[in-house]
Amino acid sequence: MGNVMIDEERLKELLLIEEKYSRGSNSIQSVFDSISSIYYSDIPWEDKYRQIFEGGLCKRFRELAPGFSWYDPDASYEDDVRAFCWAAEEYVTAKEYVESL
Repeated sequence: MGNVMIDEERLKELLLIEEKYSRGSNSIQSVFDSISSIYYSDIPWEDKYRQIFEGGLCKRFRELAPGFSWYDPDASYEDDVRAFCWAAEEYVTAKEYVESL
């Protein structure tokens, strides 16, 4: 695989997301916001996968989300990231709804 070019501003933004997470957020919304920022970024799917799954965001989200589960298609980086992010969004949305009752 060739090298992927990321512009300097985007790299700074991703490093800020990582720094925010590494400080140990106790808020599921904050962790989800970091995951979502990566999901909607313009970086390749493999890099999104690495940041979410290998970077610890997935693990932290699951620690903060009792009963959270998702179907992992274990197919491509894109499929894995999409499946996790959609399930995480559904979980956060349902949690917000229940808390609003």
